[in-house]
Amino acid sequence: MKKFTYFVILASLFLQACSTTSQLKYAEQLYKEKQFAESVKVLRSIKEPDAKAYLLLANAEFELAHMQRAAQAYEHVPAEFLSKEDKAHCAEALHQSKLVVTDTTLIQLQLTLTSVFANEFADEAFPFYCNGVLHYSSTNDNLFSNSAVSPVTGKTYTELVSFNKKNTLISKLNTAGNDGPVAIGKHAVVFNRSIPASKRLNERLALYEIPSLDFKRRNIEIVNFCTDSFNYMHPYFQNENTLVFSTNFIELNGKKNDNYDLYFSTKNFTDAFADWETPKSFASNLNSSSNEVFPTFLNEGTFVFSSDRPGGYGGLDLYISYADSLGNWSSPQLLPAPINSVRDDFYLVNVLNDVTHYLVGSNRNGSDDIFEFEVFIPIQWKSFWESEILLVPGSH
Repeated sequence: MKKFTYFVILASLFLQACSTTSQLKYAEQLYKEKQFAESVKVLRSIKEPDAKAYLLLANAEFELAHMQRAAQAYEHVPAEFLSKEDKAHCAEALHQSKLVVTDTTLIQLQLTLTSVFANEFADEAFPFYCNGVLHYSSTNDNLFSNSAVSPVTGKTYTELVSFNKKNTLISKLNTAGNDGPVAIGKHAVVFNRSIPASKRLNERLALYEIPSLDFKRRNIEIVNFCTDSFNYMHPYFQNENTLVFSTNFIELNGKKNDNYDLYFSTKNFTDAFADWETPKSFASNLNSSSNEVFPTFLNEGTFVFSSDRPGGYGGLDLYISYADSLGNWSSPQLLPAPINSVRDDFYLVNVLNDVTHYLVGSNRNGSDDIFEFEVFIPIQWKSFWESEILLVPGSH
């Protein structure tokens, strides 16, 4: 009887192995035929998938632009099983999903924010790097004598300052009004500056442009699409030719909006006489009847912005969206606490080229402060992450 039971178990295991092999081959054939969704269905029906099945599943989910699911599947694949192309796919999936993954996935957030700049008597915000040096906007009266309040923002005018190192080039952008944020592009630097009120017009915010890092020539010009009737603010480059910003301009009728929306414009920098094109709404599924402000890109296909729309934690909250292969943006996802808080949270950026290290602005402690947090990678994946992450398109 024992022998019979033993042989039944062996037969069952053999049939199960045959079934798994058959399913895997069928899934591989569907994958080769680019029937990725059908391949995923077959692979997820396998009761005990091995590394080969998980790798095929991860690549199929990647082709479907399901980056979080792809990242979860890659977690089950030993690094030595990955080809160069697999590693490129894995890196992009990890990079695009790292802010919304669960605790059981490969990348985990250390949900602790550390204050970088905290001054209860001043605001510090909008960090950016110029020549490897961290800069930001500040209202610190110990640094500048100007303490006037902007009628547009309702806050003290900000000046551009450097962290631990004086940068006289950046300081040349400062005026008696509001200065910053600053967007450093490949061909140009675009930044916010307030235009003082006149007898005819109220104070307003506009975008200004200079050739990339060419501060000495002082050839600062207002961006050509800025008009007197609207505010244009919070510039950030998506790529070397595309600028995204927030404005109360309405594209359809050219009238003033009651709230701020995300817009973009492109410029052909290879043409010395080219202007910025007429701004267009960035994405209809990202803008709302609430305010959308402070756009940033973690890479060209990973977009973050702030909004005071209903359903958040309170105040301005950070949302993230991903672009598919056709350039369409996914529905925005609310980032978790403590990245978001019950107060205003805004302007999430990478620290230089370190895609595991981030800075974010928040007034959760009263004044605007800059906080930092890190994404931690399991030690067995650390060398892979550091060597392959540069394969992610548009990472910076």
